[in-house]
Amino acid sequence: MKRWRAIGSLAVIGAILAIAVSVQGVVGQKVITGQWGWVVARELKTASYTPDALDRGNSSGGVNTVKRTSKGNYVVHMPGLGAGGTARGTALVTAMSSARRVCIVGEWDSAGTQEVVYVRCFAINGAAADSRFTVNYLQARGVSGRLAYAWADKPNSATSYPASAPYQYDSMGGTITVAHTGSGRYRVTLPNLAAGSGVVLVSASFAPQTCRFSSITASGPDKIVTVVCRNLSGTLANARFTIAYVSGIGLKGPGYGHQAYVFAKHPTTASYQPAAGDRYSTSGQVPTVQRTGTGTYVVTLPGQKDGGAAQVTAETGGAARCVVNYIRYTSAPAQIGVGCYLGDGVGTDVPFAMEWAR
Repeated sequence: MKRWRAIGSLAVIGAILAIAVSVQGVVGQKVITGQWGWVVARELKTASYTPDALDRGNSSGGVNTVKRTSKGNYVVHMPGLGAGGTARGTALVTAMSSARRVCIVGEWDSAGTQEVVYVRCFAINGAAADSRFTVNYLQARGVSGRLAYAWADKPNSATSYPASAPYQYDSMGGTITVAHTGSGRYRVTLPNLAAGSGVVLVSASFAPQTCRFSSITASGPDKIVTVVCRNLSGTLANARFTIAYVSGIGLKGPGYGHQAYVFAKHPTTASYQPAAGDRYSTSGQVPTVQRTGTGTYVVTLPGQKDGGAAQVTAETGGAARCVVNYIRYTSAPAQIGVGCYLGDGVGTDVPFAMEWAR
């Protein structure tokens, strides 16, 4: 993807490398692992820096860096993860630490052997604004498990269309499709993933908007996700977006530890453990969700180390959005603060999905 150019220029030529590894506990079975990287960007105005070790991860072993190119605009470099050919992967971004900030995926593309993710952050009035943020990148073409991702790149399409081919993947096979059902409303069909539970994560891309999901249902063999997008004033608005679905797996794919997610469905409950189908952790221990105030929550992941990156998405048809308030990196276990807000930054109780990877 070339920045701000026409969508038709996305096609590229080349081949993607993948590594075969054994699935732990399943003798002789092999899976193909994808490529992944993540960053927690804590420095708002530093021109260029290397995040602390607990604030970055890279499946190639490369050292991720962050560059601020102008107010509210950042470039995340992930060495060794350059995605060639027809497997371009996906990127997700969440603002961190501020109720009055929104961060989106500007674009993502390979640059030689690097994967580069452009992040754009805004104040809620739509002006470019510096912000902390978290970003996850995954290229999973060929992996096993239950996951899917796509880039919905035709926000005004009058008919259902296949999501951009280089930027979509369904581990169970089939082509992900997107239908525009009304202003700011979309129906995403994930083939052959109806069975089982999981979480959905959504990031707006290119323009200063916000997207969330309002329902996850089954239709025959398929999983159907309803996505709702709004402008920063809260009005329904058509938008491009990236979407990822994971079930019993995380945003690093199979064969890796230090992954977890929760689907926090009880926004007014003081403290609870999500139901078995609404949680996952490679530690084998049960996550907890605590409500600390109106729209503020703490997710604790027993058995997981501190640090890591998190993505969060509200489940609502309304204007609420959720951000990462903080990610603890001073002591175990891993702990993530989540804040959910209306457009004006006022806290509001709402269900949310959160995924963590380290």
